[in-house]
Amino acid sequence: MAGTKAGGITDYVDTEHLQKVMDACSKAFGIALVAVDYHGTPITRRSGFTEHCRIGRSNPEFCAMCERCDAFGGIRSAMSSEPCIYRCHAGLVDFAVPIVAGDTYLGAVLAGQVKVIDEPDGGIQSVVPEDREVYSSVELLAARDQIQPIEFDRLVAIAETVRNIISSIVGGELAKTAAELDEVVRDKDQELMSLHAQLGDAQRRLRSRVEGARRLEEVFRCFFPVLSELHAMAIEEQAASTDSLLLDFVDASRYVLETECSLVTLGEETAHVKMLLHLLSTRLPTPIDYAVRSPERLSLVPCPFMVLRPIILTALDDPWDATAENPCIVLVDCTEGDKCVEVRVAQNRMGVSAMRQAIDGRLEGLNLSFTLVDADRHLRDLGLGASGFVVSPSANDDERGCVVSFKLPLSSGE
Repeated sequence: MAGTKAGGITDYVDTEHLQKVMDACSKAFGIALVAVDYHGTPITRRSGFTEHCRIGRSNPEFCAMCERCDAFGGIRSAMSSEPCIYRCHAGLVDFAVPIVAGDTYLGAVLAGQVKVIDEPDGGIQSVVPEDREVYSSVELLAARDQIQPIEFDRLVAIAETVRNIISSIVGGELAKTAAELDEVVRDKDQELMSLHAQLGDAQRRLRSRVEGARRLEEVFRCFFPVLSELHAMAIEEQAASTDSLLLDFVDASRYVLETECSLVTLGEETAHVKMLLHLLSTRLPTPIDYAVRSPERLSLVPCPFMVLRPIILTALDDPWDATAENPCIVLVDCTEGDKCVEVRVAQNRMGVSAMRQAIDGRLEGLNLSFTLVDADRHLRDLGLGASGFVVSPSANDDERGCVVSFKLPLSSGE
């Protein structure tokens, strides 16, 4: 992913020209658009915003949820450098297109405010669960009914076209005059026809991936039903500890097996680590002394998938020498900072030098599917104020332990 630039998007983009492009695209495609910098601050006026969203954003609580969804879309598009299509808290479908100059992430174009007729298999990812209570307003509900639905394939084509137009503007290749802009729009209409043909190829590739997923599903077809039977047996035998361990194992397995995106939430990641520590603790002669502290208000902060797990598994690679006098200790603490969330993982099993070698990929003997090297790279790719791993000595100067910390960007809705 590209890094961010402190100098600002105006170093690359003429915002007046960009505004004209936003207005033209809104009229041509029948969607709402606005461009924001990498902080999420709008740099253009809102083009073609629906009456529904104008009414909703006049409510501070509704607007805060909109900004949270906008921030999520911008981060996802920045990570992949591709358009990101998602569903907002009000049930409408939006997309975000990253604005990138070379390897520098400048901001994003946020667009959409549409209803989709034919969703793809698996549906469209929701940023947060849809809040139906927002439609207690008769006026807002009536405005939603006025929104005309479009086909999902057409929305994908529009997102790709907007991405191409934005790339042309940043690269200085887009014509400056209104007449030349009209010609570009006509050319893009031709590209839309070509994109429909490309969509056919993409659908064939998707079918191939689905077939592979079905084969994997066949392997695990009996996995969760058997665990369900064990759960029922544990309840019948009143084996509460066994049942608690089994449920944690099921939830931890589902998280690893069924998560399909590289970006989850801090709440999901800390919940998984808490279950992991419970599972690890039960198999040791001396249980792990652990705590996972993360305020509820930070639960929706975007977080790379499997960023905490490799820290824990690396530190506890050989925990069997723990004793009652010297138990394994793991403390995970998430605190809110200045436009960021700082996550600290303190443990007493691996020192500073060994942990740094593990992060650099120089520590031999580890056999992890999700390594510290991968997690550190995903953090740095996140950008937007995030940081890679920082290793520091433990507060008690224990040579066997250390603290691993990193920062996540705090979305504007937090």
